[in-house]
Amino acid sequence: GPRDAWIGWTPPLKFSRLRLVANNVRFLILPGLHPAHLASQVLTRNLKRLSADWERYYGHPLLLVETFVDATRFRGTCYRAAGWQALGLTRGFAKRGRGYVAHGQPKQVFVRAIHPQARHYLHSPLLASLPFSRKENRSMIDVNRLPLDGEGGLIEMLRTVVDPRKPRGLRHPVVTVVAIAVCAALSGARGFNAIAEWAKDLSRDTLQRLGSKRWTPPSEPTLRRVLQHLDADALDTKIGPWLLEHCPGESSAVSVDGKTLRRAHDAGQKPPHLLSAVLHQEGLVIAQREVGEKTNEIPKVPRLLAPLPLEGTVVTLDAMHTQAATARYLVEEKKADDLFTVKDNQPTLKQDIADLHLEALPPQHKTIDKAHGRLEVRRLWTSTELNGYLTFPYAAHVYVIQRETTNLVTGEFRTETVYGLTSLTPEEASPGRLLALNRGHWGIENRLHWVRDFVFDEDRCRIRKHAGAEVMAALRNLAISLLRLDGAVHIAPALRACAGNRLRPLRLIGLAMA
Repeated sequence: GPRDAWIGWTPPLKFSRLRLVANNVRFLILPGLHPAHLASQVLTRNLKRLSADWERYYGHPLLLVETFVDATRFRGTCYRAAGWQALGLTRGFAKRGRGYVAHGQPKQVFVRAIHPQARHYLHSPLLASLPFSRKENRSMIDVNRLPLDGEGGLIEMLRTVVDPRKPRGLRHPVVTVVAIAVCAALSGARGFNAIAEWAKDLSRDTLQRLGSKRWTPPSEPTLRRVLQHLDADALDTKIGPWLLEHCPGESSAVSVDGKTLRRAHDAGQKPPHLLSAVLHQEGLVIAQREVGEKTNEIPKVPRLLAPLPLEGTVVTLDAMHTQAATARYLVEEKKADDLFTVKDNQPTLKQDIADLHLEALPPQHKTIDKAHGRLEVRRLWTSTELNGYLTFPYAAHVYVIQRETTNLVTGEFRTETVYGLTSLTPEEASPGRLLALNRGHWGIENRLHWVRDFVFDEDRCRIRKHAGAEVMAALRNLAISLLRLDGAVHIAPALRACAGNRLRPLRLIGLAMA
């Protein structure tokens, strides 16, 4: 109440703006050592990065933070010292299930604006006027964030790529050809002709720094022949671990899914199908393997994940991969955890979870999102009742997700129920984390497959001879990952920035000019 009055919110406006406010559940310095200004410094340093971190993970910024303080026990001194403002008392109600119950203990409401015009934006009738940091004028390409040059750098990694040509008469080493292809992909090149056009104006000095001893760049036939005959799986095996080395922090979740290169085949042949592994939060492609014509994705998962250090990581997979052998491989050999979706390919397992009728109970976690003309409500239930009964290995608990989607234009309503299981124990994964992991899995569609299809126009690419299609997909993955490492939020404008300045892709691969 005091917060809503301070902002000037009406109920409809509050409904659409509440996601821009975060609540601090608890902050307390326990008795013992008391370094000067510890509490206020911790709060202040967190708030300086909170909005940017929130936008990176959830896609939108924060404008305001709030917290509640029990005035009968605490004075809120650390909040006041960090610049928080006391607005008044709550009415003393607590949420119970779908309603509220009076507990008779009003709390003091404290707020702190993250943006200097937070109240204006929260009260603004137009959502488009919100200050997203990705729209601010900032450098998209910053080589200082990418320690690629020298030992352990990208050029050094590319020198280990095996040249498919015979050594006699070589004019351009394979490192030069692949480095040029990476730079061209960073500038939006979609085929061999585009790569050759990007390379034709390279200076002699740049060619030398790329490893060439020639004065002229490689021609289109040279680029095509080299790239078509590279070992695509070997190239991906080198790129993935290298990206993990340069990924800031430790990733907590990896999603695995496949994609078909729809037009990369001749008549009478099947199109190539690639299986990829992508970091949930960072959006980096850390592994990719081709799935052969006479097999499917399931037996390729161990080969895909074999070179990756996954200990302590959660691997999320769709219903196709809900297999006992995959679960054993992840837990026993990779020391990782799994999160599976259960559908009709496991009818008994699905029925066992459905028979619990968890939807009849109050949900353990609930989210509401309004975007793209839709209102989506997600509810999640978990249970350990089937532990010891299920024969599926390492199933620590099961979950049920119910999605209710309303089209705000047509009024169309649909509901969907998803069943799943995980090797994470309830202590390791709260209901909120399980829902975030389930949603994060489908980021591979939005952050990789969609980008390759609509930004690089991959589905209409006709490169189809030998391993050309798979190598070009690997180059696109590397370009997307390099831009994400550099902090690019949207890939299309980042590619345009590279295309408009030829030095930028060179800087991204670690060849910054003096």
